[in-house]
Amino acid sequence: MLLIVNPAAAGGRLGKQWPRVRSLLESVGLKVPQAFTRAPGHATELAAEAVAKGTEA
Repeated sequence: MLLIVNPAAAGGRLGKQWPRVRSLLESVGLKVPQAFTRAPGHATELAAEAVAKGTEA
């Protein structure tokens, strides 16, 4: 599993709040690798790369 994070989501609030969100996820046992998007369309590239490496979708 790979968590794809768009730090620009919600007007940039997700990027600012990401450390808190990650902490909350980890507190309930969800410690997964993450990748951050950098531009429009980048999430699609990240997902394709993850699947090509054998990550389950």
